Amino acid sequence: MLCDAELTVHRLRDLGLKAAVVAREGVEFGPVLRKRAPWLEAAGLIEPGRRYEELVVIRADRIQT
Repeated sequence: MLCDAELTVHRLRDLGLKAAVVAREGVEFGPVLRKRAPWLEAAGLIEPGRRYEELVVIRADRIQT
């Protein structure tokens, strides 16, 4: 896993922001990740042969007091 969206949301909330995942979409790797895929596999960051990723949009708003 390259990114942990839920952990990011929790950390933003810990900082006092109202945060949530507002969109997710699975897509094939683009040119940069395709080129780096062998390194990502060797580092244990992706499973061997994996060539897709999940794009996540997180919205975080300052809570008005």
